[in-house]
Amino acid sequence: MEQRLIRIFKNFGLTEQHSKIYFVLLKFGRLPASTIARKVGMKRSAIYFQLDELHRLLVIKVHEVSGVKYFSATSPASLLQRFEKWTADFSNLVPKLGSLQSVDESAPVVTIRDFNEAHYDTYHELASLPSGSEFRVIQGRANAKADLGGFTNDEWHGIVELFVKNKIITRAIFPDEMISAIPNMMSAETYALFCKRNWQLRSIVEERFPFEEFFIHDDVVHFVTPEEGIIIRIQHRRIARALMSMFDALWLTGKPRRFL
Repeated sequence: MEQRLIRIFKNFGLTEQHSKIYFVLLKFGRLPASTIARKVGMKRSAIYFQLDELHRLLVIKVHEVSGVKYFSATSPASLLQRFEKWTADFSNLVPKLGSLQSVDESAPVVTIRDFNEAHYDTYHELASLPSGSEFRVIQGRANAKADLGGFTNDEWHGIVELFVKNKIITRAIFPDEMISAIPNMMSAETYALFCKRNWQLRSIVEERFPFEEFFIHDDVVHFVTPEEGIIIRIQHRRIARALMSMFDALWLTGKPRRFL
């Protein structure tokens, strides 16, 4: 029981020493500081600080008899009311605290990393999304060649396996020229696995759109630029949603395709 009390007290910011003192007073009733110190195994000089803290928090009561201070535990029922009041006070603050947080969330979190360092991590992040998740990707042929060229055969095969294993849905816009060229960008074994991914694929004529590569999932956008040698990761709900809307509008104009 004492260990459970320690865990509960810690949830409310109270220490193990606090819980031991309360437990002793609950068990033995009204006691002077010297007796409390002996029973909890603390020095008498240190016990007063703990008792003052508990009294300030209304966890214990102080009684004075003939000039000697005695301490007793607040009843468990009263203590429960006290804890409930703390919880209620915090609940009332939540909306105000949330408004403060929204100010911080309004600023995008932008990370710019070297392409060679971040390349594998970016794809692994996408392939490791929760099972059944969806992400959007738009990519041109030249970018795809440089992009896939950044992997070793084993690395890319492992990433593709992870996409398949996690049943990640890939909603993609690729130009026809890229779809035709992809089988030559990887081994036959990896391409066979690549085709097993859950694709929602559409193509448009590359000249109609200045293709750059970017991925969108949840509130995150990745811009992959092998030529510049960087990958930019932006985490921001409104930016991600705006790009999703643009992507979806373009996706609807595309021609349904599939990998063979």
